Amino acid sequence: MVEGLDEVLPKGVKLHLFGVKSQGLLHLGRHPRLHSVDSMAWDSAARDDSFKRDVSCTLELKAKHMKQWHDKQLALLNSASSAHQERLEVWR
Repeated sequence: MVEGLDEVLPKGVKLHLFGVKSQGLLHLGRHPRLHSVDSMAWDSAARDDSFKRDVSCTLELKAKHMKQWHDKQLALLNSASSAHQERLEVWR
């Protein structure tokens, strides 16, 4: 879908993608049009956690899960970038 938009949007237009899954971010994370992404996975995880532990789903708990989600996405992007760089170096 991003490739289709890439063909019709003017140069310089950046995209914000909603509901991006981790695997999708691995494929799209270095796309030149990608500006930002979001997901509600962290919120769902916070609600599940509060239910399992029988505690309130506080802002503190949500912030904890949001940070964990963010850190996971950055780690995935960094590992994908490293793997991509290694593949490029093999071809040099």
